Amino acid sequence: MELNPNHKVVRQAHDHWHKIAALILVKLKVKELEITMQDVNELANSDVNIVLDSRGERETGIFRIKLVDDKTAELARKEGGRAQDS
Repeated sequence: MELNPNHKVVRQAHDHWHKIAALILVKLKVKELEITMQDVNELANSDVNIVLDSRGERETGIFRIKLVDDKTAELARKEGGRAQDS
């Protein structure tokens, strides 16, 4: 579940998910990655949340994708979508 599906960064990620996935594969230096429904279900039932962090992206050119726990994600939601490193 997305904590803030209307956030500008989340909307842009939806529009460009295929490019993001391709960039992850390139960064990992792999041509393919096998994902099963079991993987999807385990992630959905875990304490793992995906954070798209674009703070400073204009200045640094860096966009971060982070995995954070439920507590950090909830704090980020309360602070307007800003996940702080633990």
